Amino acid sequence: MAREPSSSLKSFSSVPHKVVVHCGAGDHRDGKSSGVFCAKHFNQIHALDESLQSQLKHLGYDVCTNVQSKTIPIALQGKDCLIRSSTGSGKTLSFAIPIIDRIKKLTPEPVRKDGVLCVILSPTKELALQTLNVMEKLTQMMPNIVCGSLTGGENPKSEKSRIRKGINILCATPGRLNYHLANTASLKIDKCMVLVMDEADRLLDMGFEKQVKDIYDKLHQNDNNNIQCMLVSATLSNKVKELAKWALKDDASWIDCDNAPPKKLKQTAVIYKEEKDRIPLLLSLILKAANKQLTPRKGDGDDDSVQRIMVFTSNCATVDYLHNLLTTLPWPMGGKRRDGGNYSQDASEQNWPKSRRQLKREMNAQTTASGAPAGISDEAMKQIARGVSSSKSEEHDDNEDEDVKLMLGVLGDGIYKLHGDLPAEDRNGAMSDFTSSSTSQEEDDTTAKSRTKLLVCTDVAARGLDIKDVDLVIQYDPPTTSIEEYIHRVGRTARIGRSGNAVLMLREHEKDYVQRVESFMASSSRDGNAVAGEGTTKPIAVVENTLSILEEIAKSAPSESPLSSAVKDKNEGDNAKPATPYQRKQARKAGIRDLRGYISAMINRHIEGDESLSNSARKAYFSSLRAYRTYPQQLRDIFDFSKIDFRLFSAGFGLRQIPKSSYDVSQANRSTHDGVDGKKRKYGKENDGSSSHDKGEGHKKSRMYNNVQQLTLDEFAAPAEKVNADSNPPVESKPSSESAFRRIFRSGHIIAPDGRFSAVFNLAAATLGAGALAVPISILNAGILGGLLLLFGMGTLSLLSIAMITQACHATGKPTYEELLDHLFGKRVGYVFDLVMVLFCFGTCVTYMITLFDILSPVLIHIIGSDPDNWFLALWVHRIPFTAILAVVVLLPLSLREHISEIRYVTFLGVLGVCFLSLTSVYVLGRYGVSDEVPSNMVSPVNGWTSMMAAINTYTFAYCNQPNVPEIYIQVRDPTPRRFLPVVAWTIFICFSVYATIGVMCFFAFGMNLESSVIVNMGQYISQGDVMVCMAFALMCITVVGAFPLVVYPQRSSIVHAISSVVPPKTSFRRRVYGWIVVVLIIGLSYAVAIALPDVNVMLGLVGSLTGSIVTFYSPAAFILKISKKPLLTFDVEHIVCYVLIAVGTFAFVLGTYASVQGVIDYYN
Repeated sequence: MAREPSSSLKSFSSVPHKVVVHCGAGDHRDGKSSGVFCAKHFNQIHALDESLQSQLKHLGYDVCTNVQSKTIPIALQGKDCLIRSSTGSGKTLSFAIPIIDRIKKLTPEPVRKDGVLCVILSPTKELALQTLNVMEKLTQMMPNIVCGSLTGGENPKSEKSRIRKGINILCATPGRLNYHLANTASLKIDKCMVLVMDEADRLLDMGFEKQVKDIYDKLHQNDNNNIQCMLVSATLSNKVKELAKWALKDDASWIDCDNAPPKKLKQTAVIYKEEKDRIPLLLSLILKAANKQLTPRKGDGDDDSVQRIMVFTSNCATVDYLHNLLTTLPWPMGGKRRDGGNYSQDASEQNWPKSRRQLKREMNAQTTASGAPAGISDEAMKQIARGVSSSKSEEHDDNEDEDVKLMLGVLGDGIYKLHGDLPAEDRNGAMSDFTSSSTSQEEDDTTAKSRTKLLVCTDVAARGLDIKDVDLVIQYDPPTTSIEEYIHRVGRTARIGRSGNAVLMLREHEKDYVQRVESFMASSSRDGNAVAGEGTTKPIAVVENTLSILEEIAKSAPSESPLSSAVKDKNEGDNAKPATPYQRKQARKAGIRDLRGYISAMINRHIEGDESLSNSARKAYFSSLRAYRTYPQQLRDIFDFSKIDFRLFSAGFGLRQIPKSSYDVSQANRSTHDGVDGKKRKYGKENDGSSSHDKGEGHKKSRMYNNVQQLTLDEFAAPAEKVNADSNPPVESKPSSESAFRRIFRSGHIIAPDGRFSAVFNLAAATLGAGALAVPISILNAGILGGLLLLFGMGTLSLLSIAMITQACHATGKPTYEELLDHLFGKRVGYVFDLVMVLFCFGTCVTYMITLFDILSPVLIHIIGSDPDNWFLALWVHRIPFTAILAVVVLLPLSLREHISEIRYVTFLGVLGVCFLSLTSVYVLGRYGVSDEVPSNMVSPVNGWTSMMAAINTYTFAYCNQPNVPEIYIQVRDPTPRRFLPVVAWTIFICFSVYATIGVMCFFAFGMNLESSVIVNMGQYISQGDVMVCMAFALMCITVVGAFPLVVYPQRSSIVHAISSVVPPKTSFRRRVYGWIVVVLIIGLSYAVAIALPDVNVMLGLVGSLTGSIVTFYSPAAFILKISKKPLLTFDVEHIVCYVLIAVGTFAFVLGTYASVQGVIDYYN
């Protein structure tokens, strides 16, 4: 029975001549139809070509669905139409059958040289290939009709070759079709009759609106108004309405099919109170499904006995992490192995050759017991040791597969992953294997009935793809876009009348989401204005007792595992076998008093034992945090980011502590994509060295699973009487004194590494440096009043630019400067900004190298003498070889560190060094008095405007720390631009205070005798044995040494990033080699340039004018203008600040470069 049109339908059908057709739950004229099917058969559509009807019958299509029965007769008339129906309701055939029927009836018969007769646009490559597969099946008996695709991921030349041969039905993605319309002259579209926009809502959501309209205009450019246009969508958003009004003719029909609620869909929401339960709950649900304890598919008439499970996450990194974890996680084992050993033995005693003393003791005991002589020679013992060691290794290799049992071993190779960042070949392979009804392993008829396949994916698999017979959908992360996405996810199962299960995993503060979903589905079923056909008004069952679910892991454990007897025996049928006393003894030995704690600790230990997996977990942690911030405004009262405890949140990824450096993100990215040996397994499964199918990593794997068994009650398993279900214990509970002690050596300071004080120190360390040495000469040249005003003004502008970068980081979630550039401006423009940033950092390295020259020179002169007779000593006085040795021995090892957080303690001392230099300047002025060379006119610049510009260049460099801002921002606990603003303000205030103190004090202490670096002036007091000055020199040397690797890091990261895009490293080790080579080249080139131009002030001017203006002013302004949704010429506060920064940057770049070049000329003259 047709429904009364809702308000949304009326608004849409208000356009004259619009025809609205409604589909109810099915036309029950013969009492046989139900759900999405109706009583009409394809052979009852008389206008349909007979050969097409025969092909449909041959393919098994007999009864029409609701949407097909209403759409096909209208589409056969050549009318435009908008089809709205749920996923899995048969929309593809709704437009495919009329298209083929219309082409089949053309006279004369079409040939491939006629060109494109129909265009079907799809939002993703997978959907386009799926549509192509349907078209090819329908046209199997029509050799004159050629189907093809243009979907990207393939060489355009091969696509051009297919286009030249001719394609009649073209399935394409908008981007690639637009490319060929602009660049391929052989693409004939003048005879095109039909344009289909499949999943139109997703086409618009993914940003293809402009490209779709361009394609529409090009198809109609020859006044071809006879093109039939069909829009197909599962939702009806305002954008889809506007596109329909723009593209469809006035007499278009709108077909709205609301199917009956899926009666066989069972929805459940699991509420977990502790983050560490997330992964165990996921494992329990998968094992329960694999053991056929969920609702089976009975009576569906399917021959496919493969059970399919889909796990949805919010981001690609979590997909990679879960895929790696689920394919490698072993059972903790207990009892006796087949080789006679005990699973509870330590790995070092079990798998590795015993020491010579142990072997001798055992052999003596054996020979004594047998009556033979007890003694044995050392030479004989060496042979015995070699023999036993060899046999032990061989024995271990033979029993490798017997020792390790994977937790999801029941799935075999059937664990796949799918997300948008995977290569096209891996995505196609994963989909092909997951949807096929066979597995890679040979199975008999008995085991074939229990075969299970698992797909971990993002929302790229939530819609459009035709994945049949999905038994279980697990939403590991709730959808971050809208409640509609929840409907699309659960729509993967219980399709077309089949049974299915859907499980939603929620935190305790998110459980109101269930009520929100139920209200949305009820309103959708009532009004039909949001999602068609998914009016699941059945209540969602809520489960809060997660312990009963976690017990599934213990039930599924092998008999050798202590987990098999970790729960009390329950009445599970006549075949239930009670745990043996030996198994209970093994459970007590393992300390399983708290099942939840034991399982969590088991997973944590496994993750810690695999570097690739732990890096993948860290990357997933950061990506999930960024994804959690992206919930729409109407859902943020439920998904409140402020309620996330970062320490507990990290426990949900098997991490014992919060990752402290965003460098872990890029490192995890490399390890995740490269794996341990760099070899990628088929269909996107990385060979990370811990898979049960890779026998070359047996020792590592055996050590890993044996580590799992060494779980102790004191560490992980709390007594049962102390477990409180409502409490969230911290991940690690250690004395605060120990934590503080560890922080001193790990992070370089006692303050919390994720706090604001730490961020102030880190940001100040990235700012203070060699720029402080050239501030006095800049104040002298610009005049003390003008110099201080410029110093304050440049600090204010730097504060604004840093605030803009943090806003861009928060909006995009990118943790590094180069990723931020690539994301906002694309690869090409990003490479330009990267090049500028690299040049800026390289100039900073040169400045630091010159500073080392200036620091070492007075020290060496004081030790050796100013004019030694020996030429060798004279060479050392010129500090060139000594600086080279210092660079190789100190700078090179620090710059090669993989984790930038490991050198924070040096930068902490570096901040003290610059601050101590400011105190030393006060001390020098107080002890030695005001210089006689102080200029009489202290206000006016020495050389006019060029002196002012030189000062601006120096200050631009002195305040520049923008490349390090994303890396520091992401470390702060709960980072937001507003909360980070005090960090920036305090940093700028500290830097201004230090610079102003050094500049003013040295101005009066040395006057016109000031050199380009104030270190040179203070060097005269080294020979007098001034202890304060000597300490300042020592700390300044530490400052430069500590700041140098901080500047090398962004250069190394950007250059390796660029090299890897051209020559991808096959292994993670090769990527590290790239980094080592880059670091050596940076240090060598900076050393050479420093020798050629050893003037700090001149070098600072060049760096500040050429690159500092772009890094400090241009890039932050470009970030804000790029992420802003307002027009470019908008005069609000935000845009005005951007325009001011661009103007100052242009001024500094043009005039500053002129002044700097003039300074270089004056230096050499």
